[in-house]
Amino acid sequence: MKRMIKILLVLAAALLAIYMLLRWQGAILFWDEAAPGRYEVFGVDVSNYQGTVDWPALAEQGVDFAFLKATEGSSLVDKRFSANWENARSAGVLAGAYHFLSYDSPGETQADNFIATVPVSPGALPPVVDIEFYGDYIEHPKSAEEVRPILDALLVRLEAHYGQKPILYVTNESYRLYVAGRYGGYPLWCSFPILSPFWREWTFWQYSHHAVLDGYDGTERYIDLNVFRGGPEELRAMTRPASPGSDNDGPRFAADALPENTIQETFRPVPYIDSEDFLLPPAAADSWRPSPGARRGEGRACAGPPLLFAFLFSFYSNLFPFLL
Repeated sequence: MKRMIKILLVLAAALLAIYMLLRWQGAILFWDEAAPGRYEVFGVDVSNYQGTVDWPALAEQGVDFAFLKATEGSSLVDKRFSANWENARSAGVLAGAYHFLSYDSPGETQADNFIATVPVSPGALPPVVDIEFYGDYIEHPKSAEEVRPILDALLVRLEAHYGQKPILYVTNESYRLYVAGRYGGYPLWCSFPILSPFWREWTFWQYSHHAVLDGYDGTERYIDLNVFRGGPEELRAMTRPASPGSDNDGPRFAADALPENTIQETFRPVPYIDSEDFLLPPAAADSWRPSPGARRGEGRACAGPPLLFAFLFSFYSNLFPFLL
């Protein structure tokens, strides 16, 4: 019995030492930790669920960049996107738009939806394709043979239109099923609670789904937190350059003033009607309903574990991803 207690104490001490080392290195971030000091560049991602966003207020809390939900599938448009896009950039926050991938419609028509919604803008971060699970696919995901043709067609169209290689947002499971070994040239935005996914070459890390900041009034209490693996200049280098002959290179970071000649986006008139949460084409509005679990954080694949088990779960999952 005493021997067992000694072994447990040694294991506990070893885990504590590992935890302290990873914490010191910035490989562990808690979900309520905004603008963590170990990372120079901090950001959020938002959708209609955060309601009206006060972007200057978020900028004052250290938000340097934001990914904004624009579209989902072949017909859905987030009704807050246009306002978020304009207001985030006006507040000096570097902005990018993301598309929630549907497994039920062609990649070409999903690309059409995104391209019709998101302007080609100087200073914009690359487009993002959000690859996660919803509805029945949480328990019964489609095969890679079914999903990759959809994803390939979408990526080709987006890169050709925006001139930027899209970012792939992945959960542990979606990366393992669809991305690993095939999309090595694409920047990764990895969703993994608390512990950095250090076995991957990630560019962005979404470390929290359960933070609370000031500056939004939607039905969703929480906001997702992210960090960038690099400094401000490296992030700015990822943005779309200004048009030849233009002095404007897009929004600066929140701490910088916007130049007087900042380009203001002119959005196309949107011939859409208002659904409860989204904008939809008239033909689709009567039949479309949000997919169960499609709100980020609701699917099992990207939900954070309880705080008591978070560190051990994350540590295990990072060391042994092939077992998941």
